[in-house]
Amino acid sequence: MKITAGATDSQFVLHATLNEAQQVVANSLSRLGGVKSSTPGKIKGWGKYGLNKVSMDISLFEQGSETLMTVNAKNGSVYSGPNKSLITRLVDAIANSDNPSFVPDKQGIGTVPLIASLFGLTLILIIVIPFLVNYLL
Repeated sequence: MKITAGATDSQFVLHATLNEAQQVVANSLSRLGGVKSSTPGKIKGWGKYGLNKVSMDISLFEQGSETLMTVNAKNGSVYSGPNKSLITRLVDAIANSDNPSFVPDKQGIGTVPLIASLFGLTLILIIVIPFLVNYLL
């Protein structure tokens, strides 16, 4: 399906009717994570970024022969990287919806960076925290 950027980073124009766009977006989101609900013009779902779960609210508005898609992604962090990553991966999945060999990136972060961040957190917990406790006491 052809998709182009809209007015903001979270708006996109899908070159399809509302019903076609609804089906493609729901299928693409289910390939990345899951769909909680899908009613005409609204899709709620989720995806992952590493160990973070990102919720998505998608609104679809018909504009003639095209559909305007507005995406709102949110997680419990102030860091917007997971949200932007999931939106980018959703757009890639929609753009490649006609390509049966396309495999979407479900995690948004590679295995090595994920393991490295977990290792760093473990090091902080084992070394830095006891040092700070001893220093403060």
